[in-house]
Amino acid sequence: MKKVISVRKNDMNFDLHLSDNAPEFFADGFGQLMLGYPESKVILYTVQPAEEEVNAEQRKAVATLIMSTSTLIEMCQKILDLATAHSSTLLSATAIHQSKLSGLLSKGITPTAASTKKKTTSPKTSSKKSVGGKTTKGNSP
Repeated sequence: MKKVISVRKNDMNFDLHLSDNAPEFFADGFGQLMLGYPESKVILYTVQPAEEEVNAEQRKAVATLIMSTSTLIEMCQKILDLATAHSSTLLSATAIHQSKLSGLLSKGITPTAASTKKKTTSPKTSSKKSVGGKTTKGNSP
């Protein structure tokens, strides 16, 4: 079944044909942005589990987006315009999910007998670091 998105507004007049086999990629962020003329490249990555002996976040490139620089800038502007236009919806959704997560976590945080016992040996410290327990998005490596 062919899917087509028809766009007919302002100075845009096109049909976008969607393919059933077009690849989709999940990305935690972008690792590199190579801005040039006439093309630019954006390398997208996912965060990988760190190996025990490695003291750095491990990122795996999942896709390289190559497009004309003017199209990339136009896309960035459209993203900012849409985010601004829908900022109240985005912030509301964020607050709802944060509240739900806080409620779930508060139900699960209870001291156990094992965690309340006094430890006689010093705990093994890890050299791994994270920023607030979250993956930093959109930063250059």
